[in-house]
Amino acid sequence: MKIELTDEQKDIVSFLGAPMRVLAGPGTGKTLCIIKKARFLIENKKVPYNQICVITFTKAAARELWERLLKEGIKTDSLPYVNTLHGLAMGVLRNHLKRARLKPGFRTVDGITQNILVKDVVQDLKEQNVILSRPDIRIFLRAHSQSKAKAGLPSHFSANPHKEKVLREFSKCFHENLNFYNAVDWEDVLHKTIELLDCYDDIRVEVHSRNQYLLVDEYQDLSPLEQFFVDKIIGDLNGLCIVGDDDQSIYETFRFADPSGIINFPQKYKNTESFFISFCRRCPPMVIQHALRLIKNNKKRVSKELKPFDKDKKGFVIFMRHKSKKKEIEWLVLKISELRKKDFEYKDIMVLFTDGDIAKDYVIALKNANIPLDVQLKVSNIFNSVYFIWLISTVRWVVRPDDNLSMRQCLDYWEGIGTETVRQLRFQALSTNSTLWEVIQNVSSNLDAFKKIRQRNKVKSFYDYLVKLKNFKKFQEIVNQFFLAIPESKEDAGCKIFSEFLEKFKDQEQVITIREILEDFEQQVDSGELENKYKKERKNVQIMSMHSAKGCESTIVIIPALEDDLMPGLNNDIEEQRRLFYVSITRAKYCVYLSWAGQRSGQEIHKQAGRQMLYKEKSRFLKEIEESQT
Repeated sequence: MKIELTDEQKDIVSFLGAPMRVLAGPGTGKTLCIIKKARFLIENKKVPYNQICVITFTKAAARELWERLLKEGIKTDSLPYVNTLHGLAMGVLRNHLKRARLKPGFRTVDGITQNILVKDVVQDLKEQNVILSRPDIRIFLRAHSQSKAKAGLPSHFSANPHKEKVLREFSKCFHENLNFYNAVDWEDVLHKTIELLDCYDDIRVEVHSRNQYLLVDEYQDLSPLEQFFVDKIIGDLNGLCIVGDDDQSIYETFRFADPSGIINFPQKYKNTESFFISFCRRCPPMVIQHALRLIKNNKKRVSKELKPFDKDKKGFVIFMRHKSKKKEIEWLVLKISELRKKDFEYKDIMVLFTDGDIAKDYVIALKNANIPLDVQLKVSNIFNSVYFIWLISTVRWVVRPDDNLSMRQCLDYWEGIGTETVRQLRFQALSTNSTLWEVIQNVSSNLDAFKKIRQRNKVKSFYDYLVKLKNFKKFQEIVNQFFLAIPESKEDAGCKIFSEFLEKFKDQEQVITIREILEDFEQQVDSGELENKYKKERKNVQIMSMHSAKGCESTIVIIPALEDDLMPGLNNDIEEQRRLFYVSITRAKYCVYLSWAGQRSGQEIHKQAGRQMLYKEKSRFLKEIEESQT
């Protein structure tokens, strides 16, 4: 169905001549505006396509936008550049490896791999008599990342010279490990690219020429470092257009997003023109009314309207109180079964939780009732789970045994090999200028020569496992052996998809290599193609975390476990939690159920001080919505 632009959107598409800030509420069609603006620049203003750059927040969003540009009629050879900020920066680094002081084949570390490498950092610090407890590790890793993201240091660090000193050692060890594994973290990708732009005129001119018109989506979710990077890559300020919604900034805690960037954008660029997209096509009036009653309580926001595009669209917001968690679970199972018997399909239903641990008992009950589920709780990307990272690193190692990072990721799942053994293997590799695999081979072939390595027998069993993988003739046997080592991984969505992908090449071992298959698969993951395909093929009830639901929508949204000690919980940033709840409510195209229980048991009661089981209070956010009605 062709969607006609509103007058608001037409003004945004055609405006040129100053930095633009577009504030677009949920379901208002901001992506459509970006697509139409790119087409307007190419067709109406005759701007060369290679001077236009569109930046999105995720690979999947970039892929979707790229596909929509094609459907808009822009030819493949005239498409503007579409990528994430990090994708753009990685392209610059790969083109200028020597100047960036990087080695060929360097890799970026995701959050899961970062946590693996932090284990090595903690072990290295232990050798220096610096002992970090588990809570300390989380605090120091966060402070390390926060500082690199230009989000400042927590006050308890800046006011404590000893903690600052330990943090410097923590960061030093972390970068030494990155260097050993020929890896960089996401912040370093941007820092190194910024350094190239500052130091080399030819690189700066090259990047600026490609970004005469820069359209940046989801600007509210950028960290201070990412916002600074945008400033560095723009070729002409009059061609800068940022799009987002401060009310939907939900990553301050997770990734140091800075919503003040979009709020204060006109102060940063004095001649900024601000535009608003206020007509919501997704949500019915009832849902919008309740969402606005909630979000107006935030003080750090730009005042704006959100209006239903269809004033007569039918919709509901239903509040449910249950005696206990058990009763709430029973109600949820019954409600989904009832909806299925009416005019709704399973794929029309989305159940959102503040936390994956809270969802466990609900998921078990739904599965026991034979309700088909797509569970996406811990990660917002199906290819960013620990099982998938382990599987892909295993296949990467088969392809490239000299890849230290892949070997380290494999070592992480082998039972009996701890961080001290890894440290000893790493130290041996450094002292002999060898790879981890070469050291593991040497240890396994002569155990008596390495008596200082206490777990050398475990190293030998790991070696035997890897040799078996290398000797398999059939591609699928590699994955099957991995599944035998880690049975739980068979249920992981990303692992399933890779296994199915590999199955397509069954009995083709004579004409294609595992290296070629892996490269093809990783290119499809990197482009967002596979993630989007998985989303489009969903047929089941979606069980998601509130953060994972960003960018999604559903006919019916059910949000259980809305007691105050769980939502907002103990989070210090109440405004961020309110924005998260606002985003969750506005996923609904028809109906929202908001549910809570007066009693609760299970893991979730340990998430708050006092561990109260009885006399639960409903979320203050529900009260805010209800009080606004009276």
